[in-house]
Amino acid sequence: MVENRTDAPLELESLRVRSREWTAAWRELVKLTGDTDRMAECPLSGETWGYMCTFRRGDSWVHEFRHRNHPALGRRWLLHVKASVGWSPEDERRTRRTLH
Repeated sequence: MVENRTDAPLELESLRVRSREWTAAWRELVKLTGDTDRMAECPLSGETWGYMCTFRRGDSWVHEFRHRNHPALGRRWLLHVKASVGWSPEDERRTRRTLH
């Protein structure tokens, strides 16, 4: 666990690539940014959106995305996407176990 600014433990998780929640998070990112190219590749640096982590905020979960040089802004952009209603990290763990 990582400590956050309030010194309360920060619960970190990660999404399984191509899981249902992974797809939903990326779709919501596109909706929030309005990017026509999902990755929003910067023509100068080649930087694109990257999924960083998932963390608990209060009673809900949030997925964090970062773009180091967004082409529309010309700067770094950190964006938080709410997890789907009812989603929990246990959903990812269950899915991982059934794939092995």
